[in-house]
Amino acid sequence: MIIDEDASMREAALNLLKAADIEAVAAADGEKALTLSMRQWFPVLLTSRHIPIIDGIELVRRVRAIAVAPVYVIMLSDDSTTTHEHEAGYCAGVDHYLPRNSLEAELVARANTGFAAIRRRQSTATARGDGLMIVDLNSGAHTARHLIGRLHAEIALAAHRGTPLTVISVCMECGTSPGTGYNQDATSAALLTAVQGSIHAGLHWVARLPAVLNLYRLAIVLPESDAAEAMAVAQGIRNAFAPAQAEASGTIQLSIGSAVLAHDGNVPTALELLGESERRRRGVGEQAAVEIQHVQSEAATETKAADAV
Repeated sequence: MIIDEDASMREAALNLLKAADIEAVAAADGEKALTLSMRQWFPVLLTSRHIPIIDGIELVRRVRAIAVAPVYVIMLSDDSTTTHEHEAGYCAGVDHYLPRNSLEAELVARANTGFAAIRRRQSTATARGDGLMIVDLNSGAHTARHLIGRLHAEIALAAHRGTPLTVISVCMECGTSPGTGYNQDATSAALLTAVQGSIHAGLHWVARLPAVLNLYRLAIVLPESDAAEAMAVAQGIRNAFAPAQAEASGTIQLSIGSAVLAHDGNVPTALELLGESERRRRGVGEQAAVEIQHVQSEAATETKAADAV
């Protein structure tokens, strides 16, 4: 379903989807969209942020509340959309943001990504039976909203209680030379095993982030853990992963960075805390003017790579 006040936009979107053999309907306001959602299941919704009667964020909240089956929500963004607005959308239930000026080029691919995510979401679970909590963005089953929404809640709780909270970014970069003699999937599994052995199951949790080819990225959230504990976790990961790294004969580079929630009265967004841990992992100075890379833009890169394959 397409929800937008602009009739020409709705018509253009419907024509693009029809040409790709995707059935779709349109609504001009949030009230009509909600009524249609109560009558029929739409696995993918594309909505603008500002729509009449019921605004886009509130519409997403209500759809999530009444949905009896998984729904993938795409929200249109523009140059004025801030990180706080992105985060509010994720916490309300938005799965992915799509720039309005990219609608014609990316709508069909995004819709197909949504359908694939729904299929995977129906057949996978967030938690594995061994106690390691994983939000798997790579599979499409659990999108950026699961990571951002959950981290947002962790930040709010830590800020309220005055307890420590640390986010660790881990990146494994694999060599691209042929004949390196190692299996990338097995090495990725070895890294996840190293992480599992270095954190507290049931308290800490892991998000596997979207990444381009030859990269494997994790975000590790450590509630009630300070910088010293984060350093111990990071060193434990390095030590446990060392045998797999040695087996790869120097073709794998491992980088780790962390960011600690500062109780200084300024509560960061989940995207800002993730961005800080990423900057430190890459070795970028704290004062450098580096734009925070949003999870949704990285997810878009991954989707394009998957489409190419």
